[in-house]
Amino acid sequence: MFSPTLVSAGLALAVSATSITSLGGCMAFAPIVDEPLRFETVADLPPQALGLRQGESTLEEARAAMTKRGLTGIATSEFASDDRHLVSVLGADYQSRLLVFRDGRLRETIELPLHGLPPYGMSLRLGREGASELLLVLYRDPANRAELPPTLLAFRSDRAAASVSMAAAPAATAPAATAPAASEGASAPSPRTPFALVAEKPLGDIVAAHEGMTSPMLLGGDMAEGMFLVARDHDGVLWDTSYVVKVGSTELAAPRGSDAHRTSLSLEARPMMDAIRCSCVRKYALGASNP
Repeated sequence: MFSPTLVSAGLALAVSATSITSLGGCMAFAPIVDEPLRFETVADLPPQALGLRQGESTLEEARAAMTKRGLTGIATSEFASDDRHLVSVLGADYQSRLLVFRDGRLRETIELPLHGLPPYGMSLRLGREGASELLLVLYRDPANRAELPPTLLAFRSDRAAASVSMAAAPAATAPAATAPAASEGASAPSPRTPFALVAEKPLGDIVAAHEGMTSPMLLGGDMAEGMFLVARDHDGVLWDTSYVVKVGSTELAAPRGSDAHRTSLSLEARPMMDAIRCSCVRKYALGASNP
C-alpha cells in the first residue's frame, strides 16, 4: 500500500521540479498570478495619524500600525549601511510618503513626487553606491491609466558634509579627547543627508510592450551590478523579459570638497529565461509574493 501523504508529497515535488525545468524552456509554464485591486483603505495617513514618533517608533510598530488601520500593499526593504548600521524603508498603497528607519527607529520621511497619482503596488529596494545609500522606488496608478504610467524613482543619501570633512582632516588636527574609546561600545551611525530624489523614469513604453504591469518587484542584492525588475501583464502572465535597473552617476565640475553628481536610471532588457538563474527571480516566477 502507498501512503497517501507520501504520494501527495512526491507529486508536489515532481510538479515543482517540472515547473522549474519548464521555466527554463517556456514562460507559458509559469503560474498565472492574479492581482485583485486593493482598496480597503485609500486614506493617505501621515506618521502622526498612525501614532508614530520620530526617533522613538520602531519598524515593527509602524508596520503593525499600518496593518491595524487597514493599509494594504505594505512594502519594505532593509540593508546594512557602509558603517554597519541597519537602514529600513517602509511604504504602502495610497501613501504619499515613505518612512525611513535607522537601527530600527523612525528617523525621516520621504515625500514622493506623485504628480497627482495615488501610489499603488510599491516595490522598494535599498543598496549602496560607494559611500552613498541608494533607494529605488516603483509605484503604479491603481486604475492603470495610460497617461499615468508606472514610475521608477531613485533617491540618494550621502554622508553629511561635516562628517566627510572631519574624516578627511589630518589626524593631528583633531583633539585627542574627541576620539571615542573602543570600550564605549558600538559606534554611532555616521551623520547622513536626508534621502533626496536624484532620478525619475516613467515606464510607459515598457509596460505597453508587455500589455500591462501587475505584481512588479525589484530584486537583487547588488546595486552596482543592477537590480532585476520583474512583473506580470494585466492578466497575471509572467513577462518574457526582465530588466536590469542600474543607477548611473556622473561627477560634475564643482568646488573642491563638494560631491556633485548627475544621476540617471537605465534599464537593460534581459530574457526571463536568463534572469531565472537568480534564485529570487525564479521564486517570483513560480508565484512567490516575497522572494
